[in-house]
Amino acid sequence: MGRYTILNDPRVDEYIDNFLKRLVETLLRSVSNVRSIILAGSFGKGEGSVLVDDQGVKPLRDFDIVLVFEDKPPPVESTKNLQEKLQNEFSTFKAHDKYYLINDLIPEIKPTTLENINSLPDIFTYDLKHCQVLYGEDIRSQIQWDIKDLPLRTNARALLQKATALVGVFHGSYLNEGIPIHLKESFLRETSRAYIEICVGLCLLAKRYHWSSVNRLETLREIYRKRFANLYEKIPDLIEKIEASTRFKLDPANNVIDVDPLNYWFETRDDLGEVLKYYFGEYLNISFYNWIQFANSLERHLTNAYYLPVIQAFLRNRSLPENRSIVKIVNIIFNVKENIDYSRTAIKAGRLSLPLLRGTSSPAIKVLSVTPLVLFSINEDGSVDSEYLGVASRRLEFVKRRINNSGYTWDKTRSKFLELVFSVNMI
Repeated sequence: MGRYTILNDPRVDEYIDNFLKRLVETLLRSVSNVRSIILAGSFGKGEGSVLVDDQGVKPLRDFDIVLVFEDKPPPVESTKNLQEKLQNEFSTFKAHDKYYLINDLIPEIKPTTLENINSLPDIFTYDLKHCQVLYGEDIRSQIQWDIKDLPLRTNARALLQKATALVGVFHGSYLNEGIPIHLKESFLRETSRAYIEICVGLCLLAKRYHWSSVNRLETLREIYRKRFANLYEKIPDLIEKIEASTRFKLDPANNVIDVDPLNYWFETRDDLGEVLKYYFGEYLNISFYNWIQFANSLERHLTNAYYLPVIQAFLRNRSLPENRSIVKIVNIIFNVKENIDYSRTAIKAGRLSLPLLRGTSSPAIKVLSVTPLVLFSINEDGSVDSEYLGVASRRLEFVKRRINNSGYTWDKTRSKFLELVFSVNMI
């Protein structure tokens, strides 16, 4: 076992050590009042994904860097400028499209404070306790979250973001023109990660979450058939698919997924759809009739429930009452505030249309709830479900975008959808 991956190869640790040393030095020259720097994500937990060959070491995922400040994080604009500086210095881009990039190294920074970490009950903040400190104070023992504190909202967001990732890597043109050869490997890699997130979600439902993907796989193998009997009937080989994806992520050189990429994408999409129905059935008691009804129910229920764990933690940390009426009022305020914050940014960027402020749902909830409509509006034969696509497009009307009339119908909505995804606060 290496420090950052499961590979027992000193070249990997040496390569990443040198990269992180340079990165930390650059960060400390660029910002002040840093209390701690933590390497989060897969590399921070020793499960990073790399390829090693005669050319050297090639990380296949970005590096999540959490900057914990003494007082308060720098302004959003300063963070954005620092992110761009780091990407220019440390990354070599090979463009896929403007939203999903094929790259070798991307350091992604997340500025925060210990107070903020302890105000957000989430898988990410819980997992920080099991990640690596690169600089400064070791605050991990001061993170208050335990497994019992993890709310279902945390993976509800992650599952829908994996659906977004599937939209992001798939162009409608691939059905007629095929996937460019240089993108096939990354296409498969991004598609397969949906199964890892499915494993997270099911372990969370079973209250058996573990920070390690290997441990989660073994846990789900043990309980899947009995605990998730209805899902097992629909996807009996789900454990095998998760195992293949997990092995592919941890050691891609020796665990290649040898499938037709397009068939694999549609199979993964359909499996994720079944898990979404199951997960939100347990989480929000949503029944499924079709994806339009599901999207409508999703927005309504998420508006009422999505921010509740954050609000309750906020009130609790300030010794404020958590009765139902107060939480409900704060939830409405929170949704409206997210709308107003987005509006200010969008007006400056010239991308706001008036429908944004209709209703109380935050921009994040609007985009999360429309995700399944976009994902399931394209078919394997290249045709689209015009009803799904039409509803998705109308629900994205608050984003102004000049779309070229040429190209595939699905790709136009996809482009508008992804622009929105990358412009909202997905807290």
